[in-house]
Amino acid sequence: AAALTRLGPEARGLVLCPPSPVAEWGGVAHALGAAVGLRIEAATGAARPLRRLRADALDLLVASPDTASDLLTRGALKADRLALVLLVQPELFAEHAALTVLMQDVPKDAQRLVVTADVEASAGVVERYARKALVVGGLPAGAVAQPVTASVRTVSVGWSQRETALADLLHALDPARAVIWAADLSHAASIARAIPLD
Repeated sequence: AAALTRLGPEARGLVLCPPSPVAEWGGVAHALGAAVGLRIEAATGAARPLRRLRADALDLLVASPDTASDLLTRGALKADRLALVLLVQPELFAEHAALTVLMQDVPKDAQRLVVTADVEASAGVVERYARKALVVGGLPAGAVAQPVTASVRTVSVGWSQRETALADLLHALDPARAVIWAADLSHAASIARAIPLD
């Protein structure tokens, strides 16, 4: 969220991710950017972001590398105006040619962030486009994971009973704090409604 404060009328941001999670990352960007009044577009095609970029009505673009490449080719996306570039799961990009063309004009002082699920597979991208980046998380090759020392609770229930089971578990344990991991955000609203927040 702090990275978004760099954005505004003269400094744009770009989130590049594989095509399938563009809408989900757009939702995350909207949730974080709303507090600072950013104009955000999750681009599943080029027409709308093309119009908004040309009208200078966009601060943060969330797109696939192909869509960003199309906008760059049409002259709407100006890499030299980017203050923030977030590469999400670059190991899943079909190819890196579009990324190469885009990143060559990104200013040297632009913030570059990489979110990856496979540190080794994305190592080349990190080395090439996020020079001297601090890589946090993931184990080095050959390292053995240490056992989790935190208290972890699991419960097996039917798919439709997750929210109720989660609420019951939190009520019974009454932890001072809890972390809930989910594979996706598709049921986040119903989970949030079921959890007693007090």
